[in-house]
Amino acid sequence: MKIGLFAINFGTCGNPASAIRVARAAEAAGFESVWTGEQIVLPDPAIPAFPLATETPMLDTTVALTWIAAHTKRLRLASGIILVPLRSPAVLAKELASIDVVSGGRLIIGVGAGWLEPEFQALGVPMERRGERMDDTLRAVGHSGRWSILSITVPSLPSATWRPTRVRSSVLRRRL
Repeated sequence: MKIGLFAINFGTCGNPASAIRVARAAEAAGFESVWTGEQIVLPDPAIPAFPLATETPMLDTTVALTWIAAHTKRLRLASGIILVPLRSPAVLAKELASIDVVSGGRLIIGVGAGWLEPEFQALGVPMERRGERMDDTLRAVGHSGRWSILSITVPSLPSATWRPTRVRSSVLRRRL
């Protein structure tokens, strides 16, 4: 059985020093992985359907995973999840490939389309186009450069491995 620890980038672990202490303890205890959560914008005022307080400390997923990679040796590093419609496809693809390289291939990518309408509104992203934006981003992640092999976790594809190649700008311009 493989056991992972969630919330390595928010709450108590929203403090970088605490995140490293927890990640190292998880690695020493034999955990297989640590997982981030992601909300780019927390709703203010808070809404009943959302479990985090507006003032919850939350490090960016890619920054937190890079930081933890630099301070651990074998622990797998996982995004559980990245809200891909809210991110730039080419930038995210490069960030993820770079994390995979600097971590020695320890990256696990979990993705989601998002559900929190105030977050989409705050970022100026049309929620009704999140599926299209997610498709574009997954294409970009699958074609992100020649750095590494990325493990992509998608609910409909329990385990898939993509070999990144160069990004085609036509893929990114089509719907963005």
